[in-house]
Amino acid sequence: MGQRKFHHIEENPQYWGTALKQNQGAHNFEKVQFRIVREPKIGIELLKQGVFSWFAFNSEQWERESKDPKIQENYDTYQYVNKAPKGYSYVAWNNTNDLFKSPKTRMALSQLMNRPFMIEKFTYGRARPAIGPIASTSEYAPQDLEPVKFDPAAAVEALKTDGWKDANNDGVLEKAGRPFEFSLLFSNPDTEKYLTVYKEDLAKAGVKMNLQRVDWTTFTKLLDERKFEAVILAWTASVDPDLYQIWHSDSIKDNGSNFVSYRNKKVDELIIQAQKEFDKTKRIAINQQISKIIAADAPYTFFLEQPVNFVAARKGIKRPKDFMNYSLGTSFWMRAEK
Repeated sequence: MGQRKFHHIEENPQYWGTALKQNQGAHNFEKVQFRIVREPKIGIELLKQGVFSWFAFNSEQWERESKDPKIQENYDTYQYVNKAPKGYSYVAWNNTNDLFKSPKTRMALSQLMNRPFMIEKFTYGRARPAIGPIASTSEYAPQDLEPVKFDPAAAVEALKTDGWKDANNDGVLEKAGRPFEFSLLFSNPDTEKYLTVYKEDLAKAGVKMNLQRVDWTTFTKLLDERKFEAVILAWTASVDPDLYQIWHSDSIKDNGSNFVSYRNKKVDELIIQAQKEFDKTKRIAINQQISKIIAADAPYTFFLEQPVNFVAARKGIKRPKDFMNYSLGTSFWMRAEK
C-alpha cells in the first residue's frame, strides 16, 4: 500500500506550559508525527500493523474492527463523549445559484434527507441530527428547535408550490426551462455512503444529484473561488460561539467562511448585537434567535452531530482526552516519540 513519510512537529523547549503541574507526565512528547489517511480501509490496515500511537475510529470501524486481535494486542480501545459541544456536518448550498436561491426549495432538500436511516445504518444509532448553526448540546442553541424531519411528501409539495414540475415526464423536475440537476463535491470517501442514500431519495422526488469526489486542495480552491453548486463539510463547535465568521454577509468577501453567500439583514444585525452584549444570558438569547432564523432559511442542510469519540491508544500511553476527534470531513492518526 506504500508507506508515505510522516510529517512531524517538535517540542518547543521554551513553552511555558510544560512546567505546569497538570501537564507533568502527560503529552510532553519531544516529537509528534502525523499522517493524513483519507482511505479508511488503509488506515485500519496500518493500525493493525502497529504504525500509530493514537487512532480515531468512525462508528463502523469501531463496530467491525476495534476488537480485532491485532489491534487489541497493542492498543487500548475506548469511547468517550466530549463535555464541551462538538460540531456538526452539513450539506452546503451555493445560495447564489438559481437552483438554491429559494429558502422553500432549500428546506425541501433538507426534508428529503433520511437522517434517521443513515444514523441507524452507518453510526449504529450513536449520531443525532444536527439542528442548526450551533451544536444542539450548547447552551447557546435553542432548546425548542427541532431537526428537520424526513418528509418526502411535504418536500414534493413544497417544490411544486415553488415552481418546480416535471414538464416533459423524464423524472426530473424543471423550472424556467432548467432541470433540477446539480453536482455535490466531497473529499472524504467515508461520506459517500451517506450521500448515495441521499441521492436515491432526491431522485424519487425528481431531483438529480451527481456526486463528485475531489482531492482536498481542489476542494478548498473551488470553495474559495465559489465555483461549486453543493458541498458536504463539517464545522467544529465553540464554547462561546461568535457566528460572524460563518454567517455574517461581510464574511462572503475575500474568500471568507460564508462561502455559500448567505445574506440576511436581520441575522447581520443580531450577530453584531451579540458581539457587543456582555451579559451572557442576553447573549445566549440573541444567539438562539439567530439560530432559529438561519435554520428556517436552510442555507445548509444541517446533517449530523456525532458526540461519541472512538479511540485506540497504544498501551502505556495516557488517554488523550478530547485530543482525538473524528468528523465526516477529515480523518487523521498520529504517533508520538519520547
